[in-house]
Amino acid sequence: MRYLYHDGDPFLSTGTVRGNIQGQSHAFNYDVLFQARGRQSRLRPYFAVGVGAKYYVTTGPAPVPQPMPKIAGLVATNQWRALATVGAGAKYRLTDHILMRVDFRDYITPFPTHLIVPAANGTDKGIFHQFTPLFGVSYLF
Repeated sequence: MRYLYHDGDPFLSTGTVRGNIQGQSHAFNYDVLFQARGRQSRLRPYFAVGVGAKYYVTTGPAPVPQPMPKIAGLVATNQWRALATVGAGAKYRLTDHILMRVDFRDYITPFPTHLIVPAANGTDKGIFHQFTPLFGVSYLF
């Protein structure tokens, strides 16, 4: 199981026009690792897939005026979305008790339709990809 905090503001931009709203996201997911080598190997590459949920949170007011009112608007609200994850990485055992881990994940969610609302006659379809490199050090008991 994994929890990941992403700090980043929802935004709209085109050319030189940009507008944002303060916010972040919280990802909760369960991953399955497919190891390429056995437990006794010092280096263990792996592939990971998982599912979960992501909570998009805004912590500030919507911009006034909106940066692109003829295209879309930013709304100060929160929204849960389904989440899928894919990634790859490697574990390296430094000693019997210390393990290093590096991986690269893609957190995939449907478009957050309540945070970014299209203008009249617009559509709100798409998928968000949030590419995330991770690094960790563990102590094994």
